[in-house]
Amino acid sequence: CSSDLSNPAKPTTDGMGPDGEPHEPVSATGLASSDVEEPPAASVEVDTSFSGGDVESLQEECESLRDRCTSLEQRNARLLDEIGLLRGRCEVDLPHWASEVRSAWQTLEDLIAPLASVPLGAKLGGVVEGLQTAEARSEE
Repeated sequence: CSSDLSNPAKPTTDGMGPDGEPHEPVSATGLASSDVEEPPAASVEVDTSFSGGDVESLQEECESLRDRCTSLEQRNARLLDEIGLLRGRCEVDLPHWASEVRSAWQTLEDLIAPLASVPLGAKLGGVVEGLQTAEARSEE
């Protein structure tokens, strides 16, 4: 970048002022870094002087939060029980449905045996092989 000598009031970004003397670099906003004021350090003040109404409302809020916590603990226990029940059903249902699928592919295999020489029979044979592979993997 070169300095714009036609407008001496315009800040430049190349480190040189309009008079050729070095000056402080200018940001994209047109302000030199010394022109920008740093915000004061944040300080946190805690007001510990409560009026009687404030203490009451805080106690009510605390009691409300305790009730909510108790409610959530009960809900959590109920959901854990439900998860255990569903897992138990899954363990019972999975072998049943695996047996149903096995029966279906065996029936399908019997039905497509006469069609093995035509393209449809070959495609259905591939489906049966896929089901057999899936069953073999599930037993591992």
